[in-house]
Amino acid sequence: MWTFISTGHLASCGVLRAERTVSCSGHCESSLYLAVGILAVLAGSAEIGIGFVASAFAFSEGVHSLADGGADFYGKRIVRKVKENPSEEREIRKRGSFIIAGLLVLAAVPILWEMWRRFEGVESPSASLMVLAGVVATTINSVRWVWLRLAQRHGPTSTREDLIDHAKTDTWHGMYLFTAGAVLLDHADEWSMNTQLFVDLALSGGVFCYILWRAWSIVKRHEH
Repeated sequence: MWTFISTGHLASCGVLRAERTVSCSGHCESSLYLAVGILAVLAGSAEIGIGFVASAFAFSEGVHSLADGGADFYGKRIVRKVKENPSEEREIRKRGSFIIAGLLVLAAVPILWEMWRRFEGVESPSASLMVLAGVVATTINSVRWVWLRLAQRHGPTSTREDLIDHAKTDTWHGMYLFTAGAVLLDHADEWSMNTQLFVDLALSGGVFCYILWRAWSIVKRHEH
């Protein structure tokens, strides 16, 4: 872990600063997944905390980020299994992708619950807090995306490819959250509370559908 902390993403692909090299692909790949997993959990926790009091959309994005953090952490387990059974690497990574898809499906459940809770309580979103959550999520998840992409460029794996997709979409969704909050803030005096609630729930429903579609696409990509 210290190698990753001191050298950033380069440790995960065996390249160190000052053009030095090190043979630590398994260990450092594992450290990379731990680091980006922690970032995903931080982003998700912030979004859930803000979203629970402010917005179903922010809450949904937070749950999505936590699921991706779980996928990043599971990537560590995949690396360990590959190291123990290198001849079965392809099958291990394939099974791991199915587990990652399952995590996404599970994440859809609390999203649906939060949407129903807000619909029953008729709780309009807080636009300013949505903007805050969007800034936090975009900043943290963009770091995950960059680290994973740079590491993939030097040592590509199918596991990291899936995690790059997760980090990329989390980054874009953070931008969508920021934009949605800004739009609601701009129209706060014009739109009724019910209209703002409808927009918030519609966006949250979009995250719900996206998560299920993403899980299905991962399964389809690795089923052969």
